[in-house]
Amino acid sequence: MLKILIVSDDVYFMKGLESLIFEVNGGLIKKRINFVMSRKYVASNDANIIFRGCLASVRMKKKECLWPSEMSASNNMTLHIPFSCHDDNLQGIMGKIKKLLLIASMDHSGSAAREKYKSIGLKDFMQLSTTESKVMLLIGEGHNTELISKMLNRSEKTINTHYRNASRKLGMVNRIEFYRCASFIANSGSKNWSIICL
Repeated sequence: MLKILIVSDDVYFMKGLESLIFEVNGGLIKKRINFVMSRKYVASNDANIIFRGCLASVRMKKKECLWPSEMSASNNMTLHIPFSCHDDNLQGIMGKIKKLLLIASMDHSGSAAREKYKSIGLKDFMQLSTTESKVMLLIGEGHNTELISKMLNRSEKTINTHYRNASRKLGMVNRIEFYRCASFIANSGSKNWSIICL
């Protein structure tokens, strides 16, 4: 059974998301999913999926692996998935929810995990590069472009290009949304995480 935690101050968002998740599998999903609604962040270690506005986090166990090929020997890993739906219609949002539920319920172990992710429509070229991930984390930690360019030994123009590419791949519509997402990931306290872009 999947346990889904929805964290938001917006009651309409929480109830709407619960309704869409229920509808994705033709109403049969309530038997396999337990919903928890919260107006504040709740550290729920047993939740499989946590929705926080424009970001969803999928928690995985030790034998499961991440995509792209970043593995860790830790017991728990978190997969952060951008869930920005500003330009999507209802079918597009439901498609993202379906992919999230498939990712959370998949067997992630073994070398076939990457192929399983590809089978649900995830593309290599839409995933963040290593440098884009570093830039995102540094922005999330509160560093400005000038300091990041010195830290990574790149020009400010290159850093801005990496920021724009990461923002586009994550589906963020403005700097504030990007910063919120990056800040949450940078300050989440977990070192064992990866990002998958739908």
